Amino acid sequence: MRYIGVARKLDASLASDLWFFRVAAEQRSMKQAASELALTQSAVTQRIHRLEERLAIRLFNRTNKGIHLTEAGAMLYADLSKGFDLIATALTNASNVAAYGRVTVNCVPSLALEWLAPRLSDFTEANPNITVTLLADMTMLDTTQMSMGGIDVAIRYSPTPPSRVQVIAEFQEWLYPVATRDYIERYQANPEERITLIHDADPWTDTPSKVAEWIMWIEANGRPWGRRTRNTYFNMAYLAYQAASGGNGLAMGRHLLVNAYIRNGRMIALPGHEPMPGPRYFVLKRPAENRDDIDIFVAWLIEQMQGVAPPDKPSVY
Repeated sequence: MRYIGVARKLDASLASDLWFFRVAAEQRSMKQAASELALTQSAVTQRIHRLEERLAIRLFNRTNKGIHLTEAGAMLYADLSKGFDLIATALTNASNVAAYGRVTVNCVPSLALEWLAPRLSDFTEANPNITVTLLADMTMLDTTQMSMGGIDVAIRYSPTPPSRVQVIAEFQEWLYPVATRDYIERYQANPEERITLIHDADPWTDTPSKVAEWIMWIEANGRPWGRRTRNTYFNMAYLAYQAASGGNGLAMGRHLLVNAYIRNGRMIALPGHEPMPGPRYFVLKRPAENRDDIDIFVAWLIEQMQGVAPPDKPSVY
């Protein structure tokens, strides 16, 4: 096909456009591709149009229901996938020789801030020859992205397992509302006042609603005290918990993250309500990474997550 000849003139611009095409082909949606690439939909569309013009080939058929690969597009996608996978393997093999003793971990931000970072000193003290680099990020990852980004281990929070990546462990999270004791006592004593619900508007990638976690809990338990509510939004659970611990409302607590607030008395669980199972944490590992330093870190991480005691049942206030 014609694109084979063009490939001999491969340059940085073409290589970049081919990556955009691969992501769009996998997602079958310009909107989903834009989300994965952290760009606007129009930017992705422009790159695909540029690639089609350069190759003089139509790669997608566009309909009201979305995009579909043409025969030429499907052939190019199959070949590119093999090529990018070979590149990822080559990068992995080249980096492994010099990488021993340096483990790169990519973790959703609030878990990194509230839970993992405070524990890393225990790991490095026990393993002084292993250096951990912790990156806070929510981007969806696949095997190729982990390899090309030099990411050895990743942790994601989601109702469903990530696709196109190796999941080596998963852990159930528990949800329950939390606030300061003063806030709960004040609003129990003033039944006419509205309650402020504090939201993490982006708890996981492609969240269907910025009130997703609260909706899950309210559908199972009803609104707190049956009251009218107002809403405050943040883009990280960490910020939501900071606001709640400052007496600004009720936040939807994830047990792994708010357990420390409860133990030190900064917040309490909403009395009279059972914790409910929420989304899960998924531990991801780059395939073909047979390195002792990575295995040591993964074993330690799993032990730490398994060691968190389940939530207590809140008392009836």
